[in-house]
Amino acid sequence: VADYANQLGDYSGQEYKVDPNVEIRNGDQIVKTTLGSTEIDYLVRGSHILDIYANGTVSELATRRAEFSSILAASGGATGLTQELRQRTQQLLGG
Repeated sequence: VADYANQLGDYSGQEYKVDPNVEIRNGDQIVKTTLGSTEIDYLVRGSHILDIYANGTVSELATRRAEFSSILAASGGATGLTQELRQRTQQLLGG
């Protein structure tokens, strides 16, 4: 959550708009929104957000998966990934 808040931190005063027309794809919902000039689409199943797409193309899930795989390989496993995520969280929270 801190990472998303940090990414959107430059937005101030823009209107967050949700398109009332929800697209159904393979039983999941695509909820389209805009924040300022940025399009943010959400892939939703039930009450869970499965993925987030910035400007319709950049999958947050794919980006994070690649990033975590790189950290896992460089740090030697889950312990290194956990340490890295804790460190990043502290930085984002200003600690």
